[in-house]
Amino acid sequence: MTTFAAVVYLCACGLAPAQGQGHEIRYPLEEGTVEYRFRGGVVRSYYGSVDAPVRRRADVSGVFTVKTERADGEWVVVGRAREAKVTLDGRPASAEVAAAVAAGVWRRAVKGGEAVYSVDGSPAVPSALNAPLWPLGWAPLVPKRSLRIGDEVVVTFHMPVQAFLEDDPIGSLEVPVRLLFVGPERQPYGSVQAFRFQTEFSVNKKIRHPEGPNLTLRGTVRILGDLKVSRRDGRIEESTVLMTVSLRLEGPEYEFGFSKSDASIAAHFERVR
Repeated sequence: MTTFAAVVYLCACGLAPAQGQGHEIRYPLEEGTVEYRFRGGVVRSYYGSVDAPVRRRADVSGVFTVKTERADGEWVVVGRAREAKVTLDGRPASAEVAAAVAAGVWRRAVKGGEAVYSVDGSPAVPSALNAPLWPLGWAPLVPKRSLRIGDEVVVTFHMPVQAFLEDDPIGSLEVPVRLLFVGPERQPYGSVQAFRFQTEFSVNKKIRHPEGPNLTLRGTVRILGDLKVSRRDGRIEESTVLMTVSLRLEGPEYEFGFSKSDASIAAHFERVR
């Protein structure tokens, strides 16, 4: 796969007719595991540190498992990669870099909210290089109402800004991801309901930063792609996410800006049967 890029936060669930009122998304609350073949790529540039490489390109592929389970009184999904192959700047990645890209685990409530990322059981900051594996392409979507063709669903993607602005500990950014409900399709593996990502979000937010009290985060996040959800069991059958991110920190004391990052991310998940 050629590295282009796009990031996002994809989600999905099963859809069923709602007695003349459209379609309801139903994600069965039962334990189980689904496997996906995935491939993805990211190109990231970063200006703001003397140590971090200005430009990085990574490609990753392998198997991704999504487990639904009940933990601490709520239903959650847990996603992790295995059998991952990682290249960095066109060459096989070192064991350390490969682990940084593919060794983490994502955990998120089925009903939504921010995903928690951990490595070896401890909370960690995701890397921009593992953006193709972020929950956009595999986590559940549970709208609160039934849907008709042409309806739009908005879900919140908590994008880890620090993954792009590496030396800037400024947490995550809530991005409203818009999905257009396209309707039913027939596929070789059965009937699905199709969604289309169509998001362009402008960022203009005052932030707290230990090195600059008067900094503003500005930029854009664009997300395109497609999502297909099984009508049989509510799981995602296939997803394609394309995301471009442009972020910069600005302040009155910094004529040429404080730091800046641009990234392009692409990811494709296809259910293993």
